[in-house]
Amino acid sequence: MRAMPAATDTRVRIVRSIRDVDTAAWDALAGSNPLLSHGWLRTMEAEGTEGVERVYFLFEGGGRLVGAAACYVDAAGARAESVDDLVFGRLRSTVLAGALSLRPALVCGYPWSVGSGCVVEPNICEPRRREVIRALIAAIMREGFLLKRTVVFLGVTDEEGALMRLLRASGFYRARHEPVYLLDVEWPSFEGYWRDLPSRNIRKNIRHQMNKSRTQGVVISELTAPPGGERRLHEIVDRHFRRYGWPAFPYRASWFRSIKTNLESDVVITTATREDTVIAVTVALRKQGTRYVILACVDHDSGGSDLAYFNLSYCWPIDDCIRRGDLRYVVGPGQRLPRIRRGYRPVNCYIYCRPPGPLRRFGTGLWLRLLSAWLRRKTA
Repeated sequence: MRAMPAATDTRVRIVRSIRDVDTAAWDALAGSNPLLSHGWLRTMEAEGTEGVERVYFLFEGGGRLVGAAACYVDAAGARAESVDDLVFGRLRSTVLAGALSLRPALVCGYPWSVGSGCVVEPNICEPRRREVIRALIAAIMREGFLLKRTVVFLGVTDEEGALMRLLRASGFYRARHEPVYLLDVEWPSFEGYWRDLPSRNIRKNIRHQMNKSRTQGVVISELTAPPGGERRLHEIVDRHFRRYGWPAFPYRASWFRSIKTNLESDVVITTATREDTVIAVTVALRKQGTRYVILACVDHDSGGSDLAYFNLSYCWPIDDCIRRGDLRYVVGPGQRLPRIRRGYRPVNCYIYCRPPGPLRRFGTGLWLRLLSAWLRRKTA
């Protein structure tokens, strides 16, 4: 196993709040990843219920921000979705998961993101890019290991070749993770998308879902101003999380108002309403032509069989992407076959981790190899 660098690169500075970083400089690095936008990170910091510790690594050169990494501390006992949830899934409460737990961890990136939390100025030459990434990795490793924390990189994609190679060279283990799904929006209208679907049965199902939802009085609309009724939206999301075995939603009810205030037109909050009662809500972030769904939650007790979820998640947003000119629509993991049949393509994502101590590294490496093999078979 390769040793850690002897010292942190002096060009890497650490801050504990995104508010200490210039908005324009940060967003220029974040590119099209909306989960790394300055406004989104401000909202995460302000509205969390558990006081998650944030750590931002800034590589500066020539008086400007050249590279950065957005990290947070995944503390043992925190209720939000953890790296253990991602790596062990339904086994997270077993003795095995307890013995190999990655927590506490210093995590770079966010669950289900397309792309890691490590970003570099887009137009620099490849040797300089590797230099910046290497310095950021070294700084993150030192910060993590000084506090005896596992270091984890989430959401790494095949497009981040330099990062992947440098992580492997630094002794990180890799696991394939559940893919997310991307739709390239290339039609002039929703009707054009519908007609372009290869299966007559899929087209028929979509028409059925839209018609049934409409006849049952479901109205889908966007909340264009900081929303009232946050408690109802929060209730739907919190119930949805608990229904599917996740901890409580880790943000306050004011999260909806805050995210709309901070991101303005770069967030789309959409509701499905029936008889003046909100029965479902989705939240999507937008940045540079990419729309990324971060929440799609339904009150099943109120919604019944009205198919609001399918229209809110599959139909309305594609139509809205076309209207606004968004070129990529990204959704999270799961529902593989329905999504592929509707034109989405999977995007492979990877988790890299390096626990402190040789015994934990050995056990973690073995488990991650098994996880990767299982996921390859599952998604084949």
